[in-house]
Amino acid sequence: MYNTFILIAFITVSILNIIFNYRNNLKGIYLTKPLIMPLLILYYITLTQNINFIIIGALIFGFLGDIFLLDSKNHFTKGLLSFFCGHILYIVAFYLNFTIRGVKGFYFVFIIFYLFYALLLVKGLFPYLGSMKILGTMYMSTIMVMSFISLLMMLQSFTINTVLIFLGSIIFIISDSVLAFDTFKEKYAYSGVIIMSTYITAQFLIIVGIR
Repeated sequence: MYNTFILIAFITVSILNIIFNYRNNLKGIYLTKPLIMPLLILYYITLTQNINFIIIGALIFGFLGDIFLLDSKNHFTKGLLSFFCGHILYIVAFYLNFTIRGVKGFYFVFIIFYLFYALLLVKGLFPYLGSMKILGTMYMSTIMVMSFISLLMMLQSFTINTVLIFLGSIIFIISDSVLAFDTFKEKYAYSGVIIMSTYITAQFLIIVGIR
């Protein structure tokens, strides 16, 4: 019952945030965005029988990133570093919670797809990153590694949990790609809607998958 109540609250706040982004209602965004990750943390705690504090840490960094990006003009670097730390913790959690040993060699062929997409991002964004080139490259590499590890987990053990985690990682890449282009290259119509809807979905899928 408590679990269901938190899930409803999480979904409600998330939908409201997306609506506020669509309407460019800054007050509504400021009210709802800081609630999303705390509610997801509570949902994770009630969902799992074995709380993984590395996952909790990743979500806390996500919360910090959300707060910093409310004022992205002044705190974008802090927000990026927060999400960077969150992805590092996800990588650690994936590695510790799933057996990656014994992965077949040909699985690494999929690295080509990640490298290809990374090169597309570099080509499209690098000239606009300015002083953020090094940090931006580090962040991009980290999220690619996170997603690749989730892919290895899925290929090795094809379950609903590993599929959800992998899908979450891919959607996370989409969310961050839109955010990067919107921040550094050019603003897109309704970019906030796309960024938040994909970001929330990604975090939710990862949490439900790894519980």
